[in-house]
Amino acid sequence: MALDNIKSPSPSREETSNNKRPLSEISPNIPRTSKTIGFKKRRNSLGFEMASIPSNFKSKIPQLSNSLGSSSGSLGGSSSGSSAGSTSSSISIPQGILSIQERLKRKSTIRSNFKNVQSVVTSSTSQISELQEEYYSLNESYKRQAQFLENQEIELNKLKRIFKNTYYKIEKISNLINEKQIHLEFIEEDIVSFIEQEEKLINLKIKEYEMKLNSQFKELEFEMMNELEDAKKFDFTDLIENVESLTRKRDVVKNEIEELKEKVNERLNEETKMFETELANKIEPLVEQKKTIQSELDDKKKELEKISMEHYQQESTLVEKQTDIDVVKHEISRIEQIMNNFQATKKSLESDLDKVDQELSSIMTKDSEEQKEYDIIHSEYSILRNKISKHDHQRRVLENSIMEYEGKFRVYGIGTDVNLFNKSFTVNNPSSFIIEEFQCLVKSVLKNRNVCIINNYLPGGSIVINSFENFKQQNSIYQCISIKDDDICDLLNSNMSVDTLFQHQKMIIDDFDQFKQVVEDLDSTISEELAIHIISNEKTKFIVVDCSRVDIDKQKNILSRFIKSDIKGNDFLGCLLNWLYKNCTALFLYDAKDQESINLLNTINSIDIPS
Repeated sequence: MALDNIKSPSPSREETSNNKRPLSEISPNIPRTSKTIGFKKRRNSLGFEMASIPSNFKSKIPQLSNSLGSSSGSLGGSSSGSSAGSTSSSISIPQGILSIQERLKRKSTIRSNFKNVQSVVTSSTSQISELQEEYYSLNESYKRQAQFLENQEIELNKLKRIFKNTYYKIEKISNLINEKQIHLEFIEEDIVSFIEQEEKLINLKIKEYEMKLNSQFKELEFEMMNELEDAKKFDFTDLIENVESLTRKRDVVKNEIEELKEKVNERLNEETKMFETELANKIEPLVEQKKTIQSELDDKKKELEKISMEHYQQESTLVEKQTDIDVVKHEISRIEQIMNNFQATKKSLESDLDKVDQELSSIMTKDSEEQKEYDIIHSEYSILRNKISKHDHQRRVLENSIMEYEGKFRVYGIGTDVNLFNKSFTVNNPSSFIIEEFQCLVKSVLKNRNVCIINNYLPGGSIVINSFENFKQQNSIYQCISIKDDDICDLLNSNMSVDTLFQHQKMIIDDFDQFKQVVEDLDSTISEELAIHIISNEKTKFIVVDCSRVDIDKQKNILSRFIKSDIKGNDFLGCLLNWLYKNCTALFLYDAKDQESINLLNTINSIDIPS
């Protein structure tokens, strides 16, 4: 109700006078009279509308020379009358241009200044076109700004209406809050007075109830005391005599009941025996009859089963024979159809056979020609392959001899720069090609030289199997251990712990296929641990340290410890790296993952092999 009674405030004269007019009234697209817009706002100067330019506007038109200005000033007077109607706006076209236009209408009297005047006309017209373009761009921007301002004013009016509504709602709510507060204060006083009166009434009632209860308690206490004295004075002798007589009667009745029970039980037993004998005599012939009937019933059931089985078999044979008859009928009809079409099919088959013979003969001739070409190409390929294999072998021998002469630890990189290490391979190179590249080093085992390959790229088992064929001898021994943290396990002896170097389970290599199977089985069981494969001959050892299954940090640790292997370590891995450093020609086949690994491998590649 308060909201309905509140009227919106009427705008004052000051507000109405200060309010801006809608943008539609000042839109440049609506024509206006001289009453709404003064002559100073815009004018029709050159046949188009131009925005008002302030008086301090600097013109871009160059100033004319003194001679041209004086001559144009004399001519400007004559042309001012004709052009006064078109130059009523605030922008003024230079008087020199108008005088030139007037001069063009007349005969030219001064030949000497004609060229200068013509150049000024062209420059002024170009600047007028520039001004027109600038005016159009300003006019478009003005229209956009006017439209934007109109939208903003609409939004402002909406916000004002919302503000008024919210203001009225806030006033209404505040009035309601004040009324509620006054009402609550009045109610609070009434409640307090009512509670005080109720408390007084309750206290009076409590006192009344307390007095009533005290009087009732005293009356009950007096009555109970009287009853207690009466009970003390009461005589129980008659009751005791009655109880004793009743107990005697109860005993007599019990004895009589027991005697009757015995008599009844005896008679019952005698009668049950008689009934049992009579029942047994009657049941015996019935039981025999039941047995005979049951045996006859079983015989009949067996006969019924036999008859049903025979019936089922006969039905099945009948169905089979019926199907055989249908198949024979179908086959007879098919044969009849074939016999009817025999001549046509024979001719078509003979024609197809002739075509096939022709194709076969042509294919045979082509095959013989292609076989001859293949034999020629295969012979050339085998010759080239042999040459390439010999060349690769000579290259490997030469590279191996060069590396032996340099006397450094060897490093083969995977996916690195070609000139970074002794040799580099791409990721696409097959493993057999990579293993073949260091077989000259492996064969140096036959020259009583220990060889070690520390690898993090290929499986260690494949290196061992492919390399063993190049130096296998009789009485070769295979050993395999794994290192994970501080646990050293013998993989050939049920993962038993190992304490000393090369003093663990040994396997004599008698059969290469069996050895290959053992290595492959062991290689498949290794996971997240450092595997060490050892093949020993009488005087030399071939060792493969497989780091491909450990993480990068442990691989870097192995490289850094190998660099410092001239200082003997305390643990098993340190002792092994020290032995490899001092007694082996080591090759590092590594896929360097980061710059730190590359730096460590460069350091190893620069270390001389101890003599």
